[in-house]
Amino acid sequence: MKYNNTYACHSTLALLKQRVAGNYANFKAEMLTLGEEEIYDKAQRIAIVKDVYEQIIGNELDYMEQSEAEYLLRFYDPLEMIADYIEQAAIGEYSTDIDEAFIELMNDDTATAKYLTVNFAAYLTDKHGENTPMRVSLLQETIEAGERYIGLLKLTNKVGTDDAEDSASPFKIMGFDEGGFFIYEDDEEGCF
Repeated sequence: MKYNNTYACHSTLALLKQRVAGNYANFKAEMLTLGEEEIYDKAQRIAIVKDVYEQIIGNELDYMEQSEAEYLLRFYDPLEMIADYIEQAAIGEYSTDIDEAFIELMNDDTATAKYLTVNFAAYLTDKHGENTPMRVSLLQETIEAGERYIGLLKLTNKVGTDDAEDSASPFKIMGFDEGGFFIYEDDEEGCF
């Protein structure tokens, strides 16, 4: 029975390494499209991502539990997640390593709200097509959500009751301009 658990753990770790290798290839391709100045500005991020990639791919990660690898595999880009935690620590002027980043990730109840899951990525791929980059699919979803939001605000204004306006938005919206911006009582424009 122990052999099966060991095999399952190594199999899960192999899947994680494969996912991280793909994440790294995508990251590298994106960085290579940037200009020299942009690459210079992203030097710290590039170094962190490369270090995390090398630690995951190069080491056996014997210390990683199967549950940790399974958790990371729920996300589309586990490389980005780990790099984010390490980079945030560097910005906060304290150091952290990949082990501590794993612990923080496992204890972060908001990770599914901050990072793209594999399930949602599959939904986006089905909806927008395999040839559409994930970033473009996410932007399209954001635009659609914004359009739905503006439509609901317009509908709320048409209802015309004080209760509907107050419960739908903390702002007193007077109307919308042709660009989709809403105009408040004080004639200022805003956007969601």
